[in-house]
Amino acid sequence: MHRRWAQPQTTIMTTRKRTYVILLTTCGLLTMVYVGYKWIDGLMHFAGSYPYAEVYELNYSETDVIQAVATLKAERPEFTRLPNRLVEGRTDSLDYWYNLYFYLKDENEIIFAWTRPSTDPGKTKFALVSFLETDGVNLKGKDINKDFGFFKNKKRKAIFENQILKRVQQILSETKK
Repeated sequence: MHRRWAQPQTTIMTTRKRTYVILLTTCGLLTMVYVGYKWIDGLMHFAGSYPYAEVYELNYSETDVIQAVATLKAERPEFTRLPNRLVEGRTDSLDYWYNLYFYLKDENEIIFAWTRPSTDPGKTKFALVSFLETDGVNLKGKDINKDFGFFKNKKRKAIFENQILKRVQQILSETKK
């Protein structure tokens, strides 16, 4: 055997060790990034009654937004099929949120959303809060930005945006012309 073509055993072992070190370092870094993300996510979402809500700000008054939602529900009556215990509106005169519910027939779920006046005059915050699963009797809620994985959460927000938010914005722009 020619020695000049053969690699010494120590070089092969060094290459393997280097590969293991790189692999372990990469796994460690990815674990640290994931744990850091979860820790920061926990810190970022803890205040308020609806800490995980996805909030959209609309350049219309709350009265106009609520009127647009009523118009949408008149166009799409399937959104209004709700259990009796879910009451839309404010629970009393001091309530900060105007609660809204939209029944999704295909998913057999109810979207829970709310509106409230923004701190900026003439603007309204419109928030997606949760999806309520229903079997006709019981309701089980899953909060957006908390109880769904990344891709399912993104899909749920897209359902809300495409079926409700965009149409409400369209109705608002049509009525304000």
